[in-house]
Amino acid sequence: MHGNSRAAYAAMVDNLPHRRREVWASIKYLGKATRQEVVTHSGIPINSVTGRVRELLDAGLVCECGQTQPTRKGQTPCALLRVVDAGEYVQPAAPPPKTNLHKHQNKAALLHWAEQKWHREVGGRPLDYPLRRTLDRAWREVIRFAGGNDIELVGQPHDVLRAAEKARATQAEIPL
Repeated sequence: MHGNSRAAYAAMVDNLPHRRREVWASIKYLGKATRQEVVTHSGIPINSVTGRVRELLDAGLVCECGQTQPTRKGQTPCALLRVVDAGEYVQPAAPPPKTNLHKHQNKAALLHWAEQKWHREVGGRPLDYPLRRTLDRAWREVIRFAGGNDIELVGQPHDVLRAAEKARATQAEIPL
């Protein structure tokens, strides 16, 4: 292996954040270790160790070596971790570029769901139902957030319908 690669690997390890470097050093010292053994060796809490191990795995600085051993209580076997040496290190592949396709698909599904919920929770209720105005406003907001036109999809808002109903009632009371 070329000296520049070894130097780059060493620099990467030197620049690890404190806890991540402690976990890496424990795994290196132990050779092969479970996460629980890293906890015992380092004194770092398990919830912190598991997070740092995930970060080290993602960075390609440690690997699960395919071997397992039972836990201290003899339960399900745990994967053994080991440090990847400079000769094995391969820069992890960059994640695929994010596209907006999934965002549009999710918005379409959200719009469909919100429209159905409006019809179930608002559309069939009488105008004098106490929560109808609140439900109407909430579901219309979701419909607009999803890119829909609430008036085209579910009709006039509650307040407009109430005003029209009051106007009809007033006109019925006025003799001609």
